[in-house]
Amino acid sequence: MSVQTKITGYWDRRADSYQHNQESQAGAAEYAAEWARIWRSALPESHADVLDVGTGTGHVALTIAELGHRVTGVDLAQQMLAKAHHNAATRGLEVRWVVGDAVAPDFAEASFDAVSGRYLVWTLREIDRALRNWHALIRPGGRLALVDGLWFRPWPTTTTKRSGRLWNWRRHRPWIRGSIASKRPVS
Repeated sequence: MSVQTKITGYWDRRADSYQHNQESQAGAAEYAAEWARIWRSALPESHADVLDVGTGTGHVALTIAELGHRVTGVDLAQQMLAKAHHNAATRGLEVRWVVGDAVAPDFAEASFDAVSGRYLVWTLREIDRALRNWHALIRPGGRLALVDGLWFRPWPTTTTKRSGRLWNWRRHRPWIRGSIASKRPVS
């Protein structure tokens, strides 16, 4: 069984609990308003074509659609996409849902004004390849808007119990640098 098959199976099995977690948070007006503010500041003006990679149950895609963008959500986990379909119908929003790989989305180059993703990068098996592919999908002057974080210990420069060696997260994840939000367009 491939690593990606294992990853996809994990998220398919977690669709119900993930959906429950997202609904409990999104139901809070302040939480929803803060995410709307974050995406509004990170994305182009409204009516942009946005690809939400690793869309899961669609909460980011739906928030972005509410801001007036045309959104396509892509994910390999079909159970997560089933929740996304339901969420869109419940909210009366139109989003195009596509079963596909977030690392290598199957779209023509320069198809989107922006690519978005939340809590995805840490799950990817080929981060550098994903970033190159996403960059190719963005039209000149477009944006790559990612929100992510470090989810598991050990924290930077800590000693692991198993090996006793110093573990440096910057060496293992060199893409984690600088600020979380950048308004620089992709050229």
